[in-house]
Amino acid sequence: MKLSSRELQNYLKAVKPSCSNYLLFGPDGGQVRELAKTLSEKFVSDPNDPFSVTRLTGAEIKSDGAALHDAAFSMALTGGDCVVVVSEGTDAITAALEDVFSSTSPAWPIIVEAGELPPRSKLRKLFEGGKNTAAFGCYSEEGRSLEKVVAEICQQFGLAISPEALAFVAGNLGGDRMVVRREVEKLCLYALEESERSGRIEFESAQRCIGDSRESSIDAIVDAVGEGRQESVGEILEKALSEGVSAIAVIRAVQRHFQRLQLVNGLLSKGMTQDRAMGQLRPPVFFKRKESFLRQASGWNGERLTWALGIITQCEIDCKSTGMPAELLCNRTLMRIAFAA
Repeated sequence: MKLSSRELQNYLKAVKPSCSNYLLFGPDGGQVRELAKTLSEKFVSDPNDPFSVTRLTGAEIKSDGAALHDAAFSMALTGGDCVVVVSEGTDAITAALEDVFSSTSPAWPIIVEAGELPPRSKLRKLFEGGKNTAAFGCYSEEGRSLEKVVAEICQQFGLAISPEALAFVAGNLGGDRMVVRREVEKLCLYALEESERSGRIEFESAQRCIGDSRESSIDAIVDAVGEGRQESVGEILEKALSEGVSAIAVIRAVQRHFQRLQLVNGLLSKGMTQDRAMGQLRPPVFFKRKESFLRQASGWNGERLTWALGIITQCEIDCKSTGMPAELLCNRTLMRIAFAA
């Protein structure tokens, strides 16, 4: 079956899920791995126990057709339950999985981790159409969904987070679940060390902790694009992608940045002072970037800002509909905007 987010949560809440075999796929590799670990814990007490968990790669199964069969039907050396976790799954392992699923003998649960798979993928069709199989697509968290994840992680540390801090954190983190968790956990530990008396993370704490760590990625990208530094855009984008920031997250960040530039540019054109215009922004611009932001807001005019926002929107549509690599489309769009600065 094909699981929705709500259906997956119901499976995760169950003591023993009714379905035994799962395919977790999509561009958010962090969420894929996190869910695989969580599901493994439903079947074995320790997902790190090599006697309980057999780990295989798609390449290993492809080169040795019996590897998956042997793991799925092996005897438990310690007498408990076992689970098989397959990483880097592709359509090439579909036949081996079909061999296991078609057997009438009881087999250990199988959890497959995979990257992006199109709807026509044989692997997806196998898990979406099977009786004891389920598939779930893991896509980068965005907007309110990302804010919900951030708030939930803070709650795990016994902390609340202010609306301003939440918006800042969500706006400055990529969508990869593991990257988000790592950065927010770091923020929570920082807040606890600072002894936040209210038990709530405020904007200043979020800005000090998250702001500095993002200076070399998202902030650097949007400023390079806004300032027209074409020679730097590609290199900075590549660095951000290597840190786990998704192309869609970059596009959304550039979109928000240009919307903020458009607001300040409009206020300046009406005669408002720079300080008052900048004061209208929520969350406010990080002080280290204020000078650059003002240069950009003054350098772009309303017509070109509208044009830039138009091709940014089209870029996101193309990323989700054309099948072309999102990273390529993102790079091309950012270079066009930088060239027009």
